[in-house]
Amino acid sequence: MATPTHRGIHRTKACWSFTAKNTGLVRLSRVIPLLLSAATMNMVNISGTIAAEPVPLVAAIIPGSVEPGLETAAIGLNVELIRAAFKKAGLATKIDLLPWRRAKVVAEVGRAAALFTCSHRPDRERHFLYSSKIRTVRTGIYALVRNNSPKIRSLSDIGNKLVGVTAGYNLQDELNDANIASIDAPDDHALVSMLFTKQSEYIYASEDIISPIMKRLNRAAHVRFFSLGTDDLYVCFSRKWPGVAGIAEKFELGLRGIRANGTFDQIINRYR
Repeated sequence: MATPTHRGIHRTKACWSFTAKNTGLVRLSRVIPLLLSAATMNMVNISGTIAAEPVPLVAAIIPGSVEPGLETAAIGLNVELIRAAFKKAGLATKIDLLPWRRAKVVAEVGRAAALFTCSHRPDRERHFLYSSKIRTVRTGIYALVRNNSPKIRSLSDIGNKLVGVTAGYNLQDELNDANIASIDAPDDHALVSMLFTKQSEYIYASEDIISPIMKRLNRAAHVRFFSLGTDDLYVCFSRKWPGVAGIAEKFELGLRGIRANGTFDQIINRYR
């Protein structure tokens, strides 16, 4: 994925052009063209005004929250919230959708300005500046209704049952810390499949992610969800992106702005 690493307008040395007149005389006119490097992705409108370079973002596909769009590169609840906050701050964005672990690495190494959305983990702080909280989602255990599973109030209630979890999510660490036997799924759709194909007794996931998948598969009535906690979601700004502190600060102003003017709630309500 090509990501801009340098910014600004690149000027060439003065160029000279000759324009022939009907009189046969030749007029010397000096032209100083403005060349935009393809790597910068700066845009020039018809009036010649230089528009701000879009802020490159990466995100993992989350059904209902972050998905490929037909007319735009990405759609969904989280996409609309993040775009609106940046727009309020006067910043355009460019969003690339990647598998979660790849998206995280792209942001960590500074090939994108930020990753969204992500959970807070202390070990990630060396790579990222965290935004203020975007929103909170419920996390818990999914079980098949037909299994008549006993009510699960905490991870300790799982006992020695095998639990599926999406690789790379912070929930994976929670299972490890609780000494729960787990099996990794490469993505969220594979995680749901793991439950129905009996590769695991349970799956541990965010309701925000799994509920839309179940609805699209017409399987919502076939599962039970045991809420065990909540997970706060953030935008993770790459410490290796040039000028990231300023971008993060503008984003915060934009986020506060859309909360204050009602845009944030309007977007949330459209997805309820």
